[in-house]
Amino acid sequence: MKAIISSSSSDTTNKKSELKIKFPGIIGKNLNLDIQSGTRNLTTKNTNLNLSEGNISLATNLYELTEIELNSGNLSYFDTKVPKKQNGEFDPNHLEITNSNFKVKKLKINNFNDIYGEISNLSFKEKSGFELKKLATIINLKKDNLSLPKIEIITGSSNLNSTLNAKLDTNHIEKSSFFLTEIKGNLAPGEALYFSKNLAKNENFKKVANATILIKGDLQRQYQFPKNRKFQSFIARKYRALNCRQY
Repeated sequence: MKAIISSSSSDTTNKKSELKIKFPGIIGKNLNLDIQSGTRNLTTKNTNLNLSEGNISLATNLYELTEIELNSGNLSYFDTKVPKKQNGEFDPNHLEITNSNFKVKKLKINNFNDIYGEISNLSFKEKSGFELKKLATIINLKKDNLSLPKIEIITGSSNLNSTLNAKLDTNHIEKSSFFLTEIKGNLAPGEALYFSKNLAKNENFKKVANATILIKGDLQRQYQFPKNRKFQSFIARKYRALNCRQY
């Protein structure tokens, strides 16, 4: 890798020296990483990294990359502070992932509150059995406004297309509002068992566990989830625009 570094400053009393870094790219093959931070640990095996040309401006916190692609045969993440689930459920604090692929183009991060990137693919298979075959979208974040146009999600048995717009409250994330529009897809309720095995004991869930549900319409949420109210009635009241049909 060959990097070009330049710096300039016309007035040292009023301006910070601007450091710019331009590099043609980085290619790494069969990388084995072991990264630890406090109680968190991330390890990878047989990982390939393709980092194309980019620009970095340290004075303005501007980072630009043409393309990033990451493929990993095995990836594990765990947090020793959080007890591990023992029932085989998907555990976000103890992940064991195989065949992962992540590819993003035209990534631009400006001072960490202005972010743009085109995710052409995110896919993986987790030890629980859950498989994400494809996630593709465009990320456009400007301060507290998040937009994800043309979201495409494909799992082992479900698929979903939609557009997301959100107003984020970073201090109280549960008070953030979101709007999902142009929703269209087929959902397999049985995939919920990857995240909660106890659902198998629920009589209502048993009736739809092997079904496929056609989902179409819009969703919006502008209020915090109620604490002392049945979730089903909340869904009916807040999400009237959503149409679901079992077949």
